[in-house]
Amino acid sequence: MNFFDAGATSADMTRLVEEVRAVCGVELQNNEIFMNPQFGDFLIAVVRKYRGEDLERELQFEKFESECNGMKITVPIQMYINGKFCESKSARRMETIDPSNEKPICTGNAGDVDFAVRCAEEAFYHGEWSRISARERGQLLYRLANLMDQHRAELATIESIDSGAVYTLALKTHIGMSIDVWRYFAGWCDKIQGKTIPISESRPNFNLCATIREPIGVVGLITPWNYPLMMLSWKMAACLAAGNTVVHKPAQVSPLTALKFAELSHRAGFPSGVMAVFPGRFRFQRFREPVPEPEPRNREKFGTDFGTGSRNRQNPEPLRNRNRGTAKIRNRFGTGTAEPRRAWNRFGTGSGTGSNTCFSSA
Repeated sequence: MNFFDAGATSADMTRLVEEVRAVCGVELQNNEIFMNPQFGDFLIAVVRKYRGEDLERELQFEKFESECNGMKITVPIQMYINGKFCESKSARRMETIDPSNEKPICTGNAGDVDFAVRCAEEAFYHGEWSRISARERGQLLYRLANLMDQHRAELATIESIDSGAVYTLALKTHIGMSIDVWRYFAGWCDKIQGKTIPISESRPNFNLCATIREPIGVVGLITPWNYPLMMLSWKMAACLAAGNTVVHKPAQVSPLTALKFAELSHRAGFPSGVMAVFPGRFRFQRFREPVPEPEPRNREKFGTDFGTGSRNRQNPEPLRNRNRGTAKIRNRFGTGTAEPRRAWNRFGTGSGTGSNTCFSSA
């Protein structure tokens, strides 16, 4: 039996937490009930808590492991959908390249977009996410930020391997700013409010009009290759803080940080279906085609140029103009070498091998 499907409310959940504390001496948090809504799972959670065991959610996935910067890094290499890592239906794979030496470092999957969107829609309208209060949502975001802080060095190493960022820059800026963003929006969760507007002062009545803010629904995010974790955080943190669910496609050349982030979000306790991460080597159009009308995705955010979002749609699509200051470099180098990449980096148009993103125009 599901605790919430049986008709339980937030007041019942609070009472249950208090009774477990009084009878068993076990301190439970509200989110631990959201994570274990089935009666059997709830009993197991109480027993494990009574024994002093960690209630971190179990997670199994195929992974890539490597020794780098004096530490062991572990990165999932499967897409993350509906609270678990899984293979895509197509079972296709792609290689991710380390830009410092251009050697393959792991494989990733092209995901099933339609399945991810359906799971996110289910979580938004009918799942545990729809029952979590704004304050509890903020606690989840803050817990995720703390987990990112604990894995700061590992995330920076993965970011360096994946996108070619300088390790010290990734540690202090890419990862540090991302953690700050999640903590900032964690504080916003219970402060997203409407307005109370006087509309009539006629005596003896005094009429007010109240407005409320509601989440949009399922949000599709596509992020570029530069600053993978920062781009993800800037877009996703605000979406989740407002109560939306998210389907995220990282850049095909730098998906590893996003997959590690998905692992941490699972361990933080986010309910199944709230976020999906699927890497893949396919065009943006294929991200948008599989979902039949009526579209469950109510908003899409892109970190790319206008060519990606040129198709006419009713959904609002904030786009990022990266077409300014275009530079053309003649292909004087042989294929299969690192020279073309280094040539682009001299113009400051790539983030690999330690350079940054800027415009070649004055």
